[in-house]
Amino acid sequence: MQIKILIFGGLYEVIKESILYVEDVFTTNSLIENLNSKYPGLQDMQYQISVNKNIIYQNTNLKDMDELALLPPFAGG
Repeated sequence: MQIKILIFGGLYEVIKESILYVEDVFTTNSLIENLNSKYPGLQDMQYQISVNKNIIYQNTNLKDMDELALLPPFAGG
């Protein structure tokens, strides 16, 4: 199972990649744990996760070829 992750804003400064591919991650909570382990600087950052262009607010099951985005805080106007 492969998941594509798009990285935006200040999160890029920590990860140093605009696109990541991860395998064998089945929920958004396990993805966060995986990323925090690999990129410790993320632990102190606030961001939202979108799954297939929908912002999520709770742990979400993932499927093969899902596209996620890590989004820094933003304000509208």
